[in-house]
Amino acid sequence: MSDVYSRLREYLHTFPGGYPTTPTGVEIKILKKLFSQEDAELYLSLTKEPELLADIAKRLGRDQSDLGEKLEDMAMRGLIFRNRDGDKLLYKAYQFFVGIIEAQIDKVDTELTQLMDEYFPSLGATGFSLETKQMRVIPADTAVEEKTTVASYNRMREIIKDDELIAVAPCICTQMSDARGGKCQHTTIERCLAFGDQAQYYIDNGIARKIGKDELMNLLDTVEEEGLVLCTSNTEELSFTCCCCTCCCGIVQGIKLLPQASLMANVCYNAKIDPEMCIQCGDCVERCPVDAITELDETMEVIADKCVGCGVCVSVCPEEAIGLEEVATATSPYPDEAKMHASVLKERGLV
Repeated sequence: MSDVYSRLREYLHTFPGGYPTTPTGVEIKILKKLFSQEDAELYLSLTKEPELLADIAKRLGRDQSDLGEKLEDMAMRGLIFRNRDGDKLLYKAYQFFVGIIEAQIDKVDTELTQLMDEYFPSLGATGFSLETKQMRVIPADTAVEEKTTVASYNRMREIIKDDELIAVAPCICTQMSDARGGKCQHTTIERCLAFGDQAQYYIDNGIARKIGKDELMNLLDTVEEEGLVLCTSNTEELSFTCCCCTCCCGIVQGIKLLPQASLMANVCYNAKIDPEMCIQCGDCVERCPVDAITELDETMEVIADKCVGCGVCVSVCPEEAIGLEEVATATSPYPDEAKMHASVLKERGLV
């Protein structure tokens, strides 16, 4: 029988987010830190679709009470996902990114941070060659409020349903920054948003709190003032949205290093500067989270390949010389994660 952690690594790599090998074996070190051997064996027995506890116990031939305690313990540690159907609990295997690692909020330490710093470039590269991107950026509201052609799925305030369960959690990237001895430059630390089943999971695990729509709207105002980037899944229906900063967030830092933002994200918009109105004050250059604005002789100019269309530059321009334009090659987000994941798995030859 092969090593349980190698088998766990192989299973995780069959998820849309992937879990590739590295020359140093850092991916196995991460698994050994998070999973005991018993955890790993139990994880490998779970399917990717939620199952009732009773059905899992029957399928595995295990005592339901004992198995329920073990599954709940793993769910509380962010290693598997828990769904609720009324008073019934369902469990399923959970992909590593986005998934297990984000559920380690309040469990971050220096060792895990160092391991993730080493692994993230390999992990993030999984989707570079794929046409299907699993991430997109939602523009800041002030950048789209006058543009009636912007679809509702690109207007954060219009995406949220009145009856939707919303939760806000501390940012795991800032916690990792703290573990490195750094400190986030922004005052808003509670800024990872979850919706629906994802929100319930975070709330049940004690790593997020429920908020109402009014508090969410106030939070969106605050993160826009701070110039944070709304990173979310490349879907119309959202399960999470991260309000990302440049000083801590691995995704934004990764995009900043890439020659083309579209390697990592579905870029729907580019900022555009009117050279006739630009006074070269430099506010937009200072504000841009991905270094996508450069200074020419008489105006500022957006480097289209680098721009993610976050729109945070728009509100700081004193001359209102910046707007957003749709990218001709952009694709519409998938309706939901199931369809997006199916597309990724097909491209990876896993279905």
